[in-house]
Amino acid sequence: TDAYHFEVIPGARYMIRAKGANSNFDAVMRIYSPSGALFATLNETNNLTEFSQILDTAGTWYLLLNEKDGDASGVYYLSFIEVGATACAGNLSCGQSLQGNLAQNTSWKQFRVSASAGQKLVARGQAQSGFTPRLDLFRANGFLASSSQNGRIDYAIDASGDFYLLISDNAAAGSGTFQLAMQWADDSGCGPTVSYN
Repeated sequence: TDAYHFEVIPGARYMIRAKGANSNFDAVMRIYSPSGALFATLNETNNLTEFSQILDTAGTWYLLLNEKDGDASGVYYLSFIEVGATACAGNLSCGQSLQGNLAQNTSWKQFRVSASAGQKLVARGQAQSGFTPRLDLFRANGFLASSSQNGRIDYAIDASGDFYLLISDNAAAGSGTFQLAMQWADDSGCGPTVSYN
């Protein structure tokens, strides 16, 4: 059993993924609150163990990770992200297209988008090789606004504020270089004017 700990800011969403490098390693993840009480036990599903929840108790939380039956060993991948954490998010503005890298198959990249109510967000992610992009759009309070397993989100913003766009591999089974672009479909300031002919 490997043990980890992380600090929680109440009201933030925390996401953790664990995955064995081979199919014989069936990960089990246990999350404990600062008091030592068992908060969640997560078993592997489709070769992935995933935790995603808003936590309301401040302090040091604990993660124990082990192989389900104790009869396999080997390499595993573990990724952790706090949705909305400034240190974990780059900025993404309308009309911007960027390139990035998912270092390992369980990882995410997170980008902050400042929005106004009534805007229509269009985001696209594409992998250059090695994985199928999944996009998740979260509100600043950690609640999921929209999700796509095909690398495209079309979302009508219903409240002004910051949103966080996460890109990852759809099955957490691949890594590599990706491209990501975001536009406002109803904002003339996001691109040049085009005329007929």
